[in-house]
Amino acid sequence: MDTAVANGIKDFLLALKRANDYSADIRGMKFCKDDVFSIAKGGRKYAKVQVQRRGDRFSTSVVCFIDKATGDIWKAASWKAPALNFTRGNVLDLKGTLRTFDVWHGAAWAPQSIDMALADIGQA
Repeated sequence: MDTAVANGIKDFLLALKRANDYSADIRGMKFCKDDVFSIAKGGRKYAKVQVQRRGDRFSTSVVCFIDKATGDIWKAASWKAPALNFTRGNVLDLKGTLRTFDVWHGAAWAPQSIDMALADIGQA
């Protein structure tokens, strides 16, 4: 995996967590602050981004898939595979990606939480 893509994936995970936490604070949803974003082990071509939710009950779901060669982000079609109809952004362009991520992923983030998360990781 390219070093730039690997660093982009790390920044993407951090930005997801920060945006999620800020939004939880703004909307008063404290249970969401325990969400853990991570990369699942395995996967030759794609890195699977998953979130473990620890609200009333513990659950894990797929957030998206990231192409390890290009950094392209793909919506999850299932637990095991990405939807390959069109990309949803790229980890090398977090500013543009996170602004549209909310729309296709359906996350209930407060709009200002994305700006705050990008500022935290130096990409505002």
